Order: sequence, then structure tokens, then C-alpha cells
Amino acid sequence: MVSTEASLRRELLNAGLTSRAIDAVWPEWWSSDAEVSLSATAELRYTVARRLGISPRSLFEGPPKFVWRDEAKFKNLGTTTPVEQFILTSFGIAAGRALITAAPPALAPLPTTAVDLRRQILRSSPYVRLGDLLVACWGLGIPVVKTNIFPLERKRMQAITVRLGNQYVILIGRDSRFPAWIAFILAHELGHIVRGHIDDSAALLEMDDPLQVPERDNEELQADAFALALLTGDEEPKIIPGIERYSALQVAEAVVRAAAQERIDPGVLALCLAYGTGRWEESVGALKRIAEQELSEDVGIGVNRIANNELDWDSTTSERAFYLHKILGITA
Repeated sequence: MVSTEASLRRELLNAGLTSRAIDAVWPEWWSSDAEVSLSATAELRYTVARRLGISPRSLFEGPPKFVWRDEAKFKNLGTTTPVEQFILTSFGIAAGRALITAAPPALAPLPTTAVDLRRQILRSSPYVRLGDLLVACWGLGIPVVKTNIFPLERKRMQAITVRLGNQYVILIGRDSRFPAWIAFILAHELGHIVRGHIDDSAALLEMDDPLQVPERDNEELQADAFALALLTGDEEPKIIPGIERYSALQVAEAVVRAAAQERIDPGVLALCLAYGTGRWEESVGALKRIAEQELSEDVGIGVNRIANNELDWDSTTSERAFYLHKILGITA
């Protein structure tokens, strides 16, 4: 006879979920002894369903049914399939809503413009960096985390912003060693929140990198403009090279020199140069050189280190805290 655990895991794998995602949502209290208890096996299905955004009834009657697809907006979908959209949305909303239960209260209202927020940050920082954005988001009552567990084999999601009432949470999906790249994604998602793009949805899912998508809708253009104004002070910054031929080293040296005068993060300057010229190889090479001076670890580790300190773990249940620690890759 096939055990409940083996049967349920097979159903979830067949639905398209990864083993790591299934392990992450598996309850801490489950054991082989629980197999003989009808109430325990029922609770297992309810817990797994809740953490994955699956209809609990479907785990008793048939294949898993993801419940949040119609509640989300999708941006820059690329080649994402409908099944992948179902899984990503449901997983993201379930995780986001769990995070909101541990979110500290907002210390300030949402800014009305990107320029207002930029002005506030520049009072104490030379330019707007990823760390400054993280502090600002947590102060606005918006948790920001990096998902350590991904529900699909293809890790293509840039970010998902989840809304519950008037509360928001941003989950970064992209792996990167470049703080400036994550800063743009975060500022872009904050733009969606401030501009009200998620007010009629449970979530907004960003698949392909907004910096490298040739065609964007009006909401994407507005979020881009907000992000650029926040990071550079200009919705359409023009970063023009002074010479026709240049190397990654030259870009790195130039943006570091210009950063203090322009009050723009050097990595952001390199990205703006790449976006304006289409010469990504030199700018990415410059980002590598800048990143070597700043940090060698994936940016997400630092993002979640801050999240671990900011989240109010006492305000949520121990079971939910265990689940969140698993998907964020942090220890209690």
C-alpha cells in the first residue's frame, strides 16, 4: 500500500512542482507514525495546500488545483506556460500572505512620487543604493525577501508583489551578485505599488527582466519611470559614453568617478549606459568589477538577513515561522 506521504508527493511532482518546493512546505510535525492517523493525514493535506496556494479539496479528490491564477496580473510573460503561471502565482501569494502576518507596522505612508522618496534617502546617503531601498520599504511596512525556494525547475521569475488589503510584500525571484540590478527590480515593483497598479489584484507577477524586455505596456513604462526617477533623479536618464570604444574596466572606473558628482549608484549608472547603448557586455563586466569591491555573495543572502531581523516572528505561529524560514533559507 502506497503511503499518504509518497502519494501526495507524487501528485505534487506530477503537477509540476520541484522536490525542493515540496520539502519546504512539508510540515515540521509530520512523521511516519502520523500515517496511521486520519486526522493527521488530513491536516497534512490542508497544510501543504495552504502553503502552496492549492485548493485543499483537490488534494483529497484529484490532481492539485492551484487557486490564485485569476487573481493576479502578469507582466513580461515571455514563454511562460499557463501551468507555470498557476504554480508561480499560487506559491507567491501563499508565501506573501504568510509573510504579511509577521510584517512590522509601517512607520510612514507611501510616498506620492519617486522624487519625494529619493529626496528623503539622499538626506543621509550619497546615492540611492539597494540597502537604502530595503530600509525604505521596511519603513513603509513593505517586507522585501528573496525566495530561496523556487517552485519550478526554470528559475525565470524576477519578482512577485503580493497585496492583502492595504498591505504589500515583495518577493524577489532573481539570483544576482549585483546590488544595482536588484535595486532596479525592487524600485520597479515599488513603482507598481505607489502607482496603484495592484489595487485591484492579489498580486503582480514579473517574469522577464523589465530592463531587457523590448515591448512594455503602460503600467510597465510607469513603473520603469518611477524606478529611474528614484534611482537617478530622472525618469529618462541619458548616460552617453564619451568615446566610441571602451572596455568593462573603463566603464567601471568611469561610473565610480561619476557616482559622487551625479549622486547615482555606480552600478545603476552602468545599467543605464547598457540600456541606452545596447552594449550589455561592457556594463555587465563593469558590474562584476564593482561587485567584487562590495560583496561576493548572492545579493539575496543580504536581503534575507535584513528580513530575518525585521520580521516580527513572535506575531506569527511557530508552524508558519518554520515554513517561512525554509523558503527564505534562514535559520531560526
